Amino acid sequence: MKKILLIDDSDTYTWCLQKYLQHRGYPVKTACTLKEARAAIQDAGGLL
Repeated sequence: MKKILLIDDSDTYTWCLQKYLQHRGYPVKTACTLKEARAAIQDAGGLL
């Protein structure tokens, strides 16, 4: 299954979309900044 990284500075939008995708079985990580997104990608072994 594909992994999804949501990057947005709106916590409300990110939370809603994350819950929607998780409900459909997708693993989702979120980030609010470019720094957080880069860290999430590195934590996932370079690929999401």
